[in-house]
Amino acid sequence: MDVRLLAVGLVLALGGCATPDSGQSFSTDIADRGLSDDDIRIVETAVRPTLKDPASGVFRGITSTRSDDGHKFVCGWVDYKRPNGALAGEQPFDGTLFAGQFVLGTLAHDETSAATVFSECQAHNVRL
Repeated sequence: MDVRLLAVGLVLALGGCATPDSGQSFSTDIADRGLSDDDIRIVETAVRPTLKDPASGVFRGITSTRSDDGHKFVCGWVDYKRPNGALAGEQPFDGTLFAGQFVLGTLAHDETSAATVFSECQAHNVRL
């Protein structure tokens, strides 16, 4: 069974259980989902050092919502090479962007951590 399919099923099953723990209100306005090219570069630059082969990272689907105080909750996908040269397969990640800095929340590495990322993204109204 595809890991992503299982993770999506877990998210759907737990959909109403998660809420943002920061107490911040995040916008659901589609116009707030966009990130500038600079924002995306900042996110990619922060995630790369956490990869087994930082130079091999290929990102897609990076999107966000913005809180009332300007923080952006970011979710996206990254694929990269493992030390043995095999591709890891796209892995979801999340984190917060504020004042030109991105703090990585979770980079999935298994089904449990993927479910955590999906749950956090859903709780912050960010679609992966």
